[in-house]
Amino acid sequence: VHLGLEPEPACTLETTEELVAFFNDHLLPHGGSLVAQTLGCSEDTAIQIVRRHIGFCLDACHLALQFEKLTDVLRTCKRENILISKVHISAALKTSAAHAEALQAFDESTYLHQVKGRKADGSVIGWTDLPDLRVTPPKADVEELRCHFHVPLFWEGADALESTRDALDSDFLSALQHGATQHLEIETYTFDVLPNDVRPASIADCMAQETSWFMEQWGQIPS
Repeated sequence: VHLGLEPEPACTLETTEELVAFFNDHLLPHGGSLVAQTLGCSEDTAIQIVRRHIGFCLDACHLALQFEKLTDVLRTCKRENILISKVHISAALKTSAAHAEALQAFDESTYLHQVKGRKADGSVIGWTDLPDLRVTPPKADVEELRCHFHVPLFWEGADALESTRDALDSDFLSALQHGATQHLEIETYTFDVLPNDVRPASIADCMAQETSWFMEQWGQIPS
């Protein structure tokens, strides 16, 4: 049994870099010492226990929102010896800053829909929820916006809106197939609050369509 910590926009841990810092600066030294005292084992053994039981839940939607490349995330975890507990196969909304208003069609009160914007210099800024974006629109130096609203994998986008599903590219899927983790979960929980044109069928039909889309991508990866 292992606990997968899941970075999420506007939370204490947002990025892979912050997750690595938490492991190296807090979890391993302090947690390792506590486990060693509790079990009466060496700190090296304790750290191995911590690494075995606390890992990383990689949510593709959340990390795409931070403009991270998923294959780079996998490489970082391998380099830092961080267990990948599971991967959420998921996608977020994206659009250009010029079309920020288009995101408001997805504004609803059930879930928090954090927004991230990438500036021309590559830095990332954020809004806690979609209504905040309307109150404080992006400035001219923001090029792209991404919104934490899990959209179905089969949805290609419409008009000015797109999906970050292209982050689930062949390099990433190939790495998953070659042992990065054995636990994959298609995670779209927003069907009840999606606009009708994005969820054109019943929830069961949408789930089946999502699974079919993903399995088609999965089957195209060379063995």
